Formats: sequence, structure tokens, C-alpha cells
Amino acid sequence: GSCVDLRVQYTRLRLVVVAVIMSVLIGLATVRALNQHQHYAELGENQQELLHGIVEQVPGLKADAPLIVVDETGRYYDNWSLGTGFLLTYAVRFVYSDYSMDAILCSFDTETQQFADLPEQHELCSFSPTGVTQTIGGEVAARYAYNEIVLIRYNDNGAELLRQVPPAYLQTEPEQG
Repeated sequence: GSCVDLRVQYTRLRLVVVAVIMSVLIGLATVRALNQHQHYAELGENQQELLHGIVEQVPGLKADAPLIVVDETGRYYDNWSLGTGFLLTYAVRFVYSDYSMDAILCSFDTETQQFADLPEQHELCSFSPTGVTQTIGGEVAARYAYNEIVLIRYNDNGAELLRQVPPAYLQTEPEQG
């Protein structure tokens, strides 16, 4: 009889141990899923903040005036964060309901006072005395004179329509990253 009792207790104990282990694993997976959800919700909020700031500064944008957005926050750096020119272009086209618009995203590091390479497609901006140039993968993709563009600076205070190019932009050489 005691052998059967031990076997029954062992079986019950084993089921309890399995249930506890499964509960811990399910709990960990739930916490991870909630953290991941929060991350993606924050990405969406960041994208909305950028687009809202652009529209607030430039309620109407002509299709023939390319939009140049200089991100000084470092939040927009890959395709998950709207950090490529083509994703920004698609978003701006949708927001303005004009599918012929062009937009360029430039990343400016305020600490080093340098334009930085957006890693997804190796997009890089440079500002010269005559205009702005965007390279993708080292090849010139776009070049615009200042009188042709709409220039937006995006920093921790939000979006700002610039009437003049800040001197810090002109003094920089692109930083390969």
C-alpha cells in the first residue's frame, strides 16, 4: 500500500510542478508580449507626433516643393520608426492626399553637429551654400536648391518651419555610419 501511496503522491506532485512551471512561462510570455505591444504603440505615437508637427507647420504643401525634414531627436532611424525617406514620403503623401509629393528625412546629431547616415538605406544629407543633397548608398539621389524646398526641423520641442538654413547645418560634412 505505501508504494501505491508514494506513486500517487509523486504523480500529484509532478502535476503541480508542471502546472507551476507552465504558469511561470505563461506569465513571462505575457509580460514580454505587453512590453512589445508598448514598444510598437510608442513607435506609432512618435510617427504621429512627427506627422502632426509637419502638418501643423505646413498646413498646405505644394507637390512641387520637396519637404526636407531634419530630425534632431534621433527617434527616426529605421523602417520601424519612419526613419527612411521613402516611408516618410509615403506618409506625407497620404496625410496631404497628394501622391506626387517628395520628402527627405535627414538625421542631424546635435552633440557632434554632424549629419548622420540613416542605416536602413544609408541615406545621408548634406547642406551646402547652394542647396541640399541626399545620397543613398553613396550615390546622389536628390539635389535641391533652397528656394525649391520646404525645410522642417524636428527636435524635442516639436516641428519648426525654417525660413533659413541654420549655420550648424552648413558647417557640417556628412558622417558615414
